[in-house]
Amino acid sequence: MAAGTGSRHQSMMPEAEPPQLPPPPRPLTRRARRRSWAELPVRTWLILTVLVALVTVYFTATRISQARRDRWLIQHGTPVVATLGQTGGHLKPKRQLRTEPLPTTIIFTLNGKRYELLESLPPKEGAFAMEGMAFPIRVDPNDPTRWTEATEPRSWAQELTGLGVLAPVLVVLAAMTIWRRRGVLRAWRMAPLVAGIVVETRQSAMAPRSRIVRFTLRDGSDRRVWSMLVPTSAAIPEKGQTLWLLCPPGNPNRAVLARLYQE
Repeated sequence: MAAGTGSRHQSMMPEAEPPQLPPPPRPLTRRARRRSWAELPVRTWLILTVLVALVTVYFTATRISQARRDRWLIQHGTPVVATLGQTGGHLKPKRQLRTEPLPTTIIFTLNGKRYELLESLPPKEGAFAMEGMAFPIRVDPNDPTRWTEATEPRSWAQELTGLGVLAPVLVVLAAMTIWRRRGVLRAWRMAPLVAGIVVETRQSAMAPRSRIVRFTLRDGSDRRVWSMLVPTSAAIPEKGQTLWLLCPPGNPNRAVLARLYQE
């Protein structure tokens, strides 16, 4: 009985009048340009682009800051001769190739004060470490815990190697975002007006101020279900309600809600 009542209720729902839109090709209005960024196919790629852009900016700023500090230390650090304490956990002196980080104690005197720093000696090609071995380093006089044994700064290409991985990813994501948005704008300009029926409306985790509206086409034999984003500031359609869509032929996944573009 409940199912029958629901069916009668949906069949009795009045069909909304189609919006009055200019014929194709429609002009690229300010409203259309703004709304196109919020469509589901665009928003997904836009979020990914923004996230990777933030990671890229953070990585670049962090590496540049650290590289500048390292350069200052190499150029202006106080030169001292340090001694290696216990290396690699061995109690007796033992020569070890520096092919991997070695736990050790760096012992040196700066401005008459003795320092013993528990450090991890970084790998160094062709070098070795041994307990009691002396080697020259440069120490930050303002922060003796900062030291380096490097004599020449790394090139900027070496410092920013990770940027060579992040930048192409960012470019690809940005290109996909622009391509998807162009598809949405083409739908607005050229797609015919068709009717859809709301199947379901639910919350959207990636767009809290919008709802995911799942729909199927009213006419034709295609009964697949598609999705679009509708902002909560607009009237959220209910299950069974008719939607007027600008739907590219054969591509309902690129359909847009016509009234959101109507001036």
